Amino acid sequence: MILFKLDLLLIEHRNKIDPDRFFLFGKNALYHYLFSKKGISLSEAKKICLHDTLIVLAEDVSAFQVPKDVISHLRKEFNFSVPDFKLVQDEKRKFQDSEWDFEPADRRLN
Repeated sequence: MILFKLDLLLIEHRNKIDPDRFFLFGKNALYHYLFSKKGISLSEAKKICLHDTLIVLAEDVSAFQVPKDVISHLRKEFNFSVPDFKLVQDEKRKFQDSEWDFEPADRRLN
């Protein structure tokens, strides 16, 4: 759900600035968001790993509201039970760059 909310946040950001996707496609939307909203230089934004990006964007992602109809649809397909985090090893809590594929959202979500 965290990565889904990140996708939606970036799509909303991109659509406000570049709805035709001339330059804010793929990870460019993330770089622009980090640059324009968080004051991170473009060169640093390009170097940041996914997990660190989520740390920087924690408040933005947490505050992003997924539409209720989308949540209802997702609940039909996925189990959203919250695991007992005391049982999750620390190394399993870190998001790996390979876990986020921005291209499907970039193509399918508008």
